[in-house]
Amino acid sequence: MVVADAADVQPFHSIYLVDDDGRQIPLFEGVLDFDDFHEWCVENEESIKAETLPPFPVRRDESLSAAYQRAQEAAPYTGLEVADDDPDFLYEVLVDEWGEAHTLAWSREWKLPGISMGTGIDGPEISCEPRPPDDDEAFTGAEWRWRYYPVNLHEFFEWLRTEHGSTRVYTAN
Repeated sequence: MVVADAADVQPFHSIYLVDDDGRQIPLFEGVLDFDDFHEWCVENEESIKAETLPPFPVRRDESLSAAYQRAQEAAPYTGLEVADDDPDFLYEVLVDEWGEAHTLAWSREWKLPGISMGTGIDGPEISCEPRPPDDDEAFTGAEWRWRYYPVNLHEFFEWLRTEHGSTRVYTAN
């Protein structure tokens, strides 16, 4: 995955994958505070790299983003006050914590589609699922449904640590 500075004047960036042949696969282009993005990645690196599977079911051939969205929709107590020891509430907390640590737009309220990074059934992946129509009209079309795996998340985080100003990192195996 790559985050490339498209212009020094404004915080406009491109996020893209680079395949084995050097082709760029665009994931997102738009305004993004790179320092904030970098901070989120550093804060969540260990969670993203260490987890083997999320705390919710992921179906065969389902992206992490789609499984996360399905788990959110199935959470029974969203917005309600409940006892802290209720198993359904604890499941919802686990789902929310996973989203905060693995989905780019979740905790920072960035104007991004629901891009998730982590390990799914088929290995490390980056994926996106369109948001529900009433959530954010900008990211509701079929073009926001994609999944790339396996990706080299370790290499991406190494790039962030060592070459913060670099314009690309190879993630396709």
